[in-house]
Amino acid sequence: LAASRVTLRNWPTSGLQVDARFPAYLPLPAQVSRQGDLGDSIMTAVVLAAVPALEPSAGSATPPHYRFTDLGCLRLQECERVAALRTELARCGAEITERGDSLEVIPGPLHGAEIETYNDHRMAMGFGILGLKIPGIRLKNPACVKKTFPNFFQKLAAPPPHGLGAELRDGRTGRPLALDELLAQ
Repeated sequence: LAASRVTLRNWPTSGLQVDARFPAYLPLPAQVSRQGDLGDSIMTAVVLAAVPALEPSAGSATPPHYRFTDLGCLRLQECERVAALRTELARCGAEITERGDSLEVIPGPLHGAEIETYNDHRMAMGFGILGLKIPGIRLKNPACVKKTFPNFFQKLAAPPPHGLGAELRDGRTGRPLALDELLAQ
């Protein structure tokens, strides 16, 4: 399991992609718009919102509540991503509500689950990141990342400074996977 804190080096700063702003949204604000704030990386933000903070906010009597808006475009891509996020996060025990083209997430205890990726590279990557924090996340068809990032899981498993040093295991056997087994083909 990877460390709780991840440091990003050499993050692109061209500003040509809205998703390049992702680090500016950590920690997550209470509301994030796909249209005005983040593009498709909002899917990773939704997944991360379900993870309870390590340290609760000082003086906070209620749990944080995150709202992700303007998600309609996500319904028309590789899969119906709004419903897919809601379904798979709920499978992990998340408190998540779909209202129109918005998702509302209240962080809470999560558990491992078998995650349907819907043959969608962004579902596989978002829930792959969740698996760094929540033991027992098992992805169906993780190789679907080959569409945009075939070595995604190699990057998670490679030792620093070229990766995160996470130990990734076979979901059926529990056997640790070697780097050469993690390239999506």
